[in-house]
Amino acid sequence: MKQRRIYLVGAGMGTLLSLTGQAKQAIEESEILFGAARLLAPYQELGRCVEPIYQAGKIAEYLDAHPDIRTAAVLLSGDIGFYSGAKQLADAFKNEEVVGIPGISSVQYFFAKLQLPWESVHLMSLHGREQNLLAALRRHPKIFLLTGTDHSVNVICGMLCRYGYGQAKIVVGENLSYPEERFLHGTAKEFARLETAPLSVMLIERAEDSEHPAVPGIDDREFIRGKVPMTKSEVRSVSISKLRLCRNDVVYDIGAGTGSVSVEAALIAEQGQVYAVEYQPEAVSLIRQNAEKFGCSNVHVVKGKAPEALEPLPPPTRVFIGGSSGNLQGIFRCLTEKTGFFRLVLNAVTLETLQGAVTYLEQLGFSDTEIVQVAVTDLKTVGKYHMMDAKNPVFIVKSVWNKKEEM
Repeated sequence: MKQRRIYLVGAGMGTLLSLTGQAKQAIEESEILFGAARLLAPYQELGRCVEPIYQAGKIAEYLDAHPDIRTAAVLLSGDIGFYSGAKQLADAFKNEEVVGIPGISSVQYFFAKLQLPWESVHLMSLHGREQNLLAALRRHPKIFLLTGTDHSVNVICGMLCRYGYGQAKIVVGENLSYPEERFLHGTAKEFARLETAPLSVMLIERAEDSEHPAVPGIDDREFIRGKVPMTKSEVRSVSISKLRLCRNDVVYDIGAGTGSVSVEAALIAEQGQVYAVEYQPEAVSLIRQNAEKFGCSNVHVVKGKAPEALEPLPPPTRVFIGGSSGNLQGIFRCLTEKTGFFRLVLNAVTLETLQGAVTYLEQLGFSDTEIVQVAVTDLKTVGKYHMMDAKNPVFIVKSVWNKKEEM
């Protein structure tokens, strides 16, 4: 039997006026149209045969039940190459003749209406997905964003305000190509309470003075400090380098103190998650403040003591231990029971902690253990003299837990 032809049609903004000529022709040739109800509404009014389903599996079931249908079109909003379900549909119908028809995306339409170029704009979507907007904003001064039900314009702008981007310039596009279309200009602070239509997109442009310092080794003076111990810049730099962080890592910072390691880890593992475990109330508050100051929405403060506080957390890929409150053996055992692999870095300032760490690592079967000592001496001014001010040396222990190798 001859293959069925299935068109994957980029239906633009959903109105007849936003279709390309090729898309119109494909729709005309099709015996039935599939897609979201909003996209099908104009064709239903014209008396066309439509079926308001867009899931690949359900479309396949429908066509299997109607073998007489030889030509069908699936309408997808915008362009089939921009946050579209076209790939999943193409995979589902690989035994059929699948024809992709490009459409006018919301990006093209939005910037054409504003008469602005968009080749230097970073494109993102929070429509039914999670992405680290703040990390992207640190790298890109301009971001075009598809909003979603859980990430509406006011929710996004509220988050921007909370993390220091209240003065970011915002342009919102509502109901693009529809009669009620409108464009709104303002700042994140002004739009933090704005109610907008579900079909909204936005352009975010951060202020030039809102850039954060590069990592690793953020100056200690940049952090909000209290009486809580903090891993100092030089030691932090070596410790972070030993962790070998990747952008999607799940990181534990145990005994997080002021959150300096948590912040730097979150800035590097920008698409990952960092869990700052701390039980002292003042420290918990400082971690939250520093995470907000540096725009780290992927830092999650876990109030409590390890190992008990680690139980509900997802398995880690990287672990930093800055303080253990005497529970080092229990922490190690808990970590090895949660996951098959992670890289561990531990800071020790006493010989007893160092000896205990090495003993437990050997007993549990950790591998690739390395130990270095970092001794930092600062220059300070005393009257007209310059003197060296030596800090306590710190032992940095790196090790790897790999259950597969052990087996």
